[in-house]
Amino acid sequence: LEKERENQLILRSKFETQLENFQYSGGYCDEREVSLQTKIDNLYKTLDRVSKNSDLRQQQSLNLIEDLKKANSVLTQALEQSKKRYHSKLRRYEQKLMAVAAGNGGQIPPNYAAPNKNGGQLPANHKTTVVSSASNSLCSSTKS
Repeated sequence: LEKERENQLILRSKFETQLENFQYSGGYCDEREVSLQTKIDNLYKTLDRVSKNSDLRQQQSLNLIEDLKKANSVLTQALEQSKKRYHSKLRRYEQKLMAVAAGNGGQIPPNYAAPNKNGGQLPANHKTTVVSSASNSLCSSTKS
């Protein structure tokens, strides 16, 4: 964008220099040359206007991108906090479940089981056991 501006300034200064040389040399100007000069002036004005609009749009785009980056950062932080809270809650529930299971000789009472189609109640012949490993706690359910 800056290179385009430099090129525009160079072309404009060359044209203005040639125009001044022509006017000071006492050159004859007919209607066609005057008309062309008017058109060139209008083109310069249009070029300036378009350049300013382009610069303004580019600045607005940069501002919008910056705002989007900030919003993305805030959302990412919120997601990370939510993940931490979820994992913390999950660990607490696992610890409570392990404590209850340890107190009942490895059996988890039905009121600690996950809700199912029966309104949270497991069938009477359903037995739940807890299997511990070094990395994870697994619950397995069996029907007897």
